[in-house]
Amino acid sequence: MRKSASKGSQYKYEEMKRDAGAKLKLMIKKTDHEKIQDILTKNLLQGKLPELEHKLARLKKVDSTEISSEVISMNSQAFILDHDTSESYKIHLVYQFSPLHGTQASILSPLGSALLGSRKNQEIVYKTRDNEDRKIRILDIL
Repeated sequence: MRKSASKGSQYKYEEMKRDAGAKLKLMIKKTDHEKIQDILTKNLLQGKLPELEHKLARLKKVDSTEISSEVISMNSQAFILDHDTSESYKIHLVYQFSPLHGTQASILSPLGSALLGSRKNQEIVYKTRDNEDRKIRILDIL
């Protein structure tokens, strides 16, 4: 396991290694990438969410047929374990939060940004809006 973060980065992402130590490729559907970029532009958020923009730049853009079912993409639901509380729960990655639906993480939130492109069994460390480190593990993608 290796932590990777740019200097001064708000989030730290841990990238799990697979089999013979090969680093997992982080990926995003091209359509998800375009829609997120559109949301950033329309809401005048360009430059205001540098960690999301940095992650979008790092993710390999692929056709939806190429993305593994073990990768979290937009509208994915995942079962995660919060290492700080030892609680596990289901989370739904959405473009924008709706108060009508319970356990959602907007792509514009620190958790949502951290989840995007991550994989089953991956551990992620990210900073909350309160500047606290949180560590989660993706147990399953539903």
